[in-house]
Amino acid sequence: ARSRVITEYLGLGSLQDQARLAIARNQPFEDSTIWGLIHEIVSGLKYLHSINKVHGNLSTSNVLLDGDAALQSFTIVKLSDALVNASRSERTSHHDSYRAPETASDSSPSPAADIWSVGAIVAELALERSLSQEELLNVIETELSSLGDFANIVKTCCDTDASKRPNIGQVESLAQEALFPPLSPHTP
Repeated sequence: ARSRVITEYLGLGSLQDQARLAIARNQPFEDSTIWGLIHEIVSGLKYLHSINKVHGNLSTSNVLLDGDAALQSFTIVKLSDALVNASRSERTSHHDSYRAPETASDSSPSPAADIWSVGAIVAELALERSLSQEELLNVIETELSSLGDFANIVKTCCDTDASKRPNIGQVESLAQEALFPPLSPHTP
């Protein structure tokens, strides 16, 4: 029996594909593009969290693009024999930085785990490279300034204490403030 997933066609592929392509062309995403992507991702998560659902597997490889971002999770797709026979740690190592520390013990992901994933995605896009969880934590501890305008959102979303992470509404506010800064009053 074959498993099939039918989804809307999103012609630009995944965020991971587009980020790699941009870097290969030496045309990394502009800050405004990253903030726009964050806004789209957060909008999708806000909806999921409003209906008491958790994505639990958010990464650049399952954010699909076609003008707007669409959150996908292909965990129901039949795995190849090689992946089925691989250990769980081998299957998930490339998604290590996206997994909140509290989910390492295979506990069910929470909305706070999705928030961690948002921070990891932002860090990856801002730094133009994939990060392991250890590298991500090191960036937060020692190289926060290398994230530029994204430092605050990465630091707050990737707090190792899940209870201190912002909720999705607070992350949305951070993204909106960056996308649409308040206008300065005009003084004559």
